[in-house]
Amino acid sequence: MRVKPLKPGPLWRFFASVWLAVGLMLVIGVVCIVGHGLGIKETEEVFFGSWWFSGLLIVLGVNITVCTLSRSLTRPPGWFPWQLSQLPWLMTHLGLLVIILAGLLTSLRTEGQLFVLEGTAERRMFLQDREVVIERPGGEAKAYDIRLTHLPATIEGESLLARRDHIAWIGAWVWGGFVVLGTLAALLIAGREPALLVFVVSAGLGLIMHTGTQRAAGFDWDLGDGARLQFDKYYPHHEKRGIIEEDPSGEGPPGVEVDFDLTTPVKRQTTRWLPVEPGYSNVVDMHGEVVVAAQRFYGREDLARALAGEESLGSIVVRAGDQEAAVSLDALVPEPDEAARAGAALGRWVEVGGYRVHLARFFWKLIVVNEGGKQVPTDDAPGKLQNPAVQVDKIEHPGGRVETFERLYAFGNPDYRGLTIHAAPTAVDVSYRLPVWHVPPGKNVVCFVVGPRATDVALLRTGPDRPAPATVDEVLALPRLDGPVEVEGVDGLTLRFKRHAWSIHQTQRVVPIDTKTTRDGEKFPDAVFVRLKKGEHEAAEWLPFGLDGRNRVQLRVGDETWTLNYRAKQYSLPFDVFLKKFKIEWAPGLENQRPLAFESEVTVKNEPSASVPSFDYRIYMNHTLVHQGFTFYQSSYIRQPGQPDISIFQVQSDPGQYVFYLGSLVMSLGVLAIFYLKPWLRQVELRRRGQAPLPRAEAGGAAPPPTDGVPPPVADAVPPPIDAPPIDAPPIEAPPIEAPPAEAPATEAPPAEGPPRATGADDQATVS
Repeated sequence: MRVKPLKPGPLWRFFASVWLAVGLMLVIGVVCIVGHGLGIKETEEVFFGSWWFSGLLIVLGVNITVCTLSRSLTRPPGWFPWQLSQLPWLMTHLGLLVIILAGLLTSLRTEGQLFVLEGTAERRMFLQDREVVIERPGGEAKAYDIRLTHLPATIEGESLLARRDHIAWIGAWVWGGFVVLGTLAALLIAGREPALLVFVVSAGLGLIMHTGTQRAAGFDWDLGDGARLQFDKYYPHHEKRGIIEEDPSGEGPPGVEVDFDLTTPVKRQTTRWLPVEPGYSNVVDMHGEVVVAAQRFYGREDLARALAGEESLGSIVVRAGDQEAAVSLDALVPEPDEAARAGAALGRWVEVGGYRVHLARFFWKLIVVNEGGKQVPTDDAPGKLQNPAVQVDKIEHPGGRVETFERLYAFGNPDYRGLTIHAAPTAVDVSYRLPVWHVPPGKNVVCFVVGPRATDVALLRTGPDRPAPATVDEVLALPRLDGPVEVEGVDGLTLRFKRHAWSIHQTQRVVPIDTKTTRDGEKFPDAVFVRLKKGEHEAAEWLPFGLDGRNRVQLRVGDETWTLNYRAKQYSLPFDVFLKKFKIEWAPGLENQRPLAFESEVTVKNEPSASVPSFDYRIYMNHTLVHQGFTFYQSSYIRQPGQPDISIFQVQSDPGQYVFYLGSLVMSLGVLAIFYLKPWLRQVELRRRGQAPLPRAEAGGAAPPPTDGVPPPVADAVPPPIDAPPIDAPPIEAPPIEAPPAEAPATEAPPAEGPPRATGADDQATVS
């Protein structure tokens, strides 16, 4: 059976070239070397998962196939078109083709994680591939594949779009340069097979460089209807942190900005805002040695009482825009009257920003009772500061308009304070502030004290050998900080007071981190900063990765609301995995800290129509579950107090895995057969042709030359050796020896010229 054409054409000769195979293998080798330097995950996404790498494998497979067919017999005598001695070589080529097929099948593999809650069944697994689900204003949702995890993090001020434009320009020139150089080199040696090698290697290297530089491409999507989604920044690992910054709206509390420079025990430098209102995190403990705090007191008397440990009634603060005024209640509230249940009368006006606020009554413990079907405010414990409150009954506006209120109270209890700050339907905020000294005793304290005005900042230093000021005069003598100043610290701490702000607020900000995992072993996810544009409107926000799609982000573009979801792609298994029980074996003495081993008892529930019934199985380290082409590995777990455990399985389905094993086995057997089996097959092949086997070379000699299938002539008999005469005797002429008549062979040997030579005494006469 003939398997090659009698007259091969140009295309056949192209794919039958050995130089083409060498060039393709060089290109694939360079890809593997470059991919090894980039890392496994990045190599899979950028190189091994690309269309052109699969194309290289296909072309190499076609090249090997054509080369194998071109070395077959033109007119084979039977169904096998190759010689028997070519069988090892055929096995090697067949193994290579099977390995190439395995590489193509591996690109179709499925790999992800399966999370199963104890006592439940699950078949949905999360793949390693990512997608962005975009939900349009009309409710239509569409998923777009995206590859970001192979990218390096963007630095401050860098954009993925700018990187893409710059790198794409470089990549195009590099690719074009390699192709042009390869073409010129091929033309210079035209007509020779190495030209094909030069061109293939040059074009392949150019394609690799072009693809490698295009890793950041594809970050500007056209969503249709004039909408575009752009990916601006990328962090491989991130976390959300509460960042305190200046609030332009003026709705937050005042604060001070401080630089921390700690040289012992661990050098650390940071800058942060410290709010000065009670109820905020305004105390920083520097490794238990130094406490840095920021406190707000609306009267020097309040601060003096707090430092002395005395009880203070606090102050009423009235804010209008960026102005505020404070009134101390210690000198304003009269002595408590145990019989007075209606509260202590104040009758004090507070002016700020053109507004006048009337403080009517003070209550030590305000409660509301029902008297005759009417809610009546009552002071339940005069003289005991339990739920203090101040009643505001009038607010006069700059134009003279007066608003009256029946139930407008400013509570000193922080639990009720939020109800009264914005209770008045005006631009005036009335709040009740009790002085609180949060700094623990016995510490080296550096405290920034903000006085009645937000711009009044003083420095307070206390410690074991530095007593705090105890009188109002000492408090008034505290040094004020009017601008940036460096404060001498304690035990290696240097503080730099930078500035104060009228209003600060806390926001959640995405920040990059270098650590990949937390202390609990959880991985920090990646995040991408996106911009959604439509017409003249634009919205931008960080889009964090969420495994199950919980981190949804809504962007408001004009009058439309778009929902974006950056998540893992999902895959549904053809069967359910039910987690019966999850077990953990802890290290001795380290319970709930260091596990020695953990396993899962599961039940695989197949479909009713499946040929295999449901069965139980145990999955643990080095004991995997293989079912319907899927391999389950015990990967990790999630344990939360008071909740069932969650077992995490790594699931993999690789259709090319066993094909690769088969190809490697066939190719290895072929290589061994080339060295050890091919000589024997050659002998068998000669015997089948009716030819004598080729003799092996004797020691010290060489094997006889090939005779092209003609058996060597055999002499009839060798005459006995002739005794050599003495040296002085005349030479004896040997009589001619007539050879017996024989049939002429296929190739007649030419007759010997001249008579036979006389041999010496030690020589034997031979007949040829």
